[in-house]
Amino acid sequence: MRRVVKLGGSLLTQVDIGTALRRWLLSQPPAQNLVVAGGGDLVEAVRRLDACFSLQPEIVHWMCIDLLRVTYDFLSATMSDWQRIDTEAELQSIDADDLTTYLVAVDSYYNQHLISQSHSLARSLPCDWKTTSDSLACLLAAVTDAEECVLLKSCDVPLASLDELARRGIVDEYLPTLSQECQLIRIERFQPDTY
Repeated sequence: MRRVVKLGGSLLTQVDIGTALRRWLLSQPPAQNLVVAGGGDLVEAVRRLDACFSLQPEIVHWMCIDLLRVTYDFLSATMSDWQRIDTEAELQSIDADDLTTYLVAVDSYYNQHLISQSHSLARSLPCDWKTTSDSLACLLAAVTDAEECVLLKSCDVPLASLDELARRGIVDEYLPTLSQECQLIRIERFQPDTY
């Protein structure tokens, strides 16, 4: 089984997040885990700047994608025993039967160069605030044929449809559309102190 796990960027500042994440993974059914980090406060700072200056949406979108490399590097430093996936070639070379946990850089499967020549699904993502690391995790699940995509959030997640969760701002606006490409999406609150 292959599982994509998106760790919400706001969770990166939790005390001992590495230990909690390892314990959470051990509590799950055995699988190969492809972990991506959300943007958290770094991306929220760009969102606040954009509200003041109203830059072109596509420019802001790619700024935020660049910032996901920072949260990836941070999580990689915390989880130094996990294998890093930095490039498209490394991602494509993963053996599906290997139950290793990998930390995947978003720009290894979604960047300006790749979308011009890649899977049409990547080109379908809006280059604006409708697309966040939620949809990017779902994209990774779709392009790697993962059996599930788990979005770990710092907030409460009510039992509701994806459309309703998007309306409430718990997941991004594009995820309900993209979810048709994923086998299973699970969204849950991650409370590090419980693991």
